[in-house]
Amino acid sequence: MFSPVTKSIAVILLAVTFAFVLAAVKSYFVIAVLSPQVLASIFAVVAGVIIYYILSLLTSRIEEPKLRFTFAKVALVIAVAVVLISLLVVWIQQLTFLAISLGLVAAGISFSLQQPITSMVGWLVLAFERPFSVGDRIQINDVAGDVIDYGFFFVKVMEIRQWTDADLYTGRILLVPTSWILSNTIYNYSKDFGYIWDRLWIGLLYGVDYAKVANDIREMAGQYTQKMVEEAVRTYTKVEKKYFLKDTPFEPQVFVSFNSNWVQIDLRYITEIKVRAKTHSELSALILQYLSQNGITVASSSMNVNVTEQK
Repeated sequence: MFSPVTKSIAVILLAVTFAFVLAAVKSYFVIAVLSPQVLASIFAVVAGVIIYYILSLLTSRIEEPKLRFTFAKVALVIAVAVVLISLLVVWIQQLTFLAISLGLVAAGISFSLQQPITSMVGWLVLAFERPFSVGDRIQINDVAGDVIDYGFFFVKVMEIRQWTDADLYTGRILLVPTSWILSNTIYNYSKDFGYIWDRLWIGLLYGVDYAKVANDIREMAGQYTQKMVEEAVRTYTKVEKKYFLKDTPFEPQVFVSFNSNWVQIDLRYITEIKVRAKTHSELSALILQYLSQNGITVASSSMNVNVTEQK
């Protein structure tokens, strides 16, 4: 198999050769009966192919995968734009006729292709405003997952949650219309700051030293999340230069409340979004082990009823 670089060079050479051959034999055989517009159109398409593969050749040298993917998309857009603009210049030479033609075409298209046009506008917003990019974890409507690709009409998302009941992949790749970008709230869990504050709570029976339990749980969570807290603080400091943000605590916090059934211990901690399920599971295991070792029974809204036989 040939490498991408070899393929790109081969295509560029073939396209250049084709252009020279076409120019050399344009006065012979079938080429002679072709109009100048047709010949110019062929050259425009060949030029677009050459530009695309030259840009692709340069893009393939980028080592960072996410950046390489983005530049590959940009290369395609540039090549398509060059071809379309060239074809318009070739076939519609008079500015007035161009304006009238575009007006009539736009009126017809806007009436019959409203959804595709909206999707195209959504793609432009995605390309220039960048509400999210490849690799980001997002949620639009009831669709949640990691963005793995996007085009003019659809955003491809590797789905999470659903029957997994956690931030884990389901294995399904969902196609989200780019038109949704214009009409729905986009939840981006990864852009600029890839951390969230998660919650874990337990209920204690009345009579348990809840103050000691709360303090012990805070210390356990602090030791477990120490590295993530340090990384989150560094990231947050960088984000503060871009947005107007207020100071916020990053260390785990514990809040105590109560109701008629139990004393509730609420643990709030920060975690990286893509390991949220793992962090929640391991912290839960640590707390359960602590409760077991100290003989602390967790309160429950259920009731045990023992029935004895009367003699």
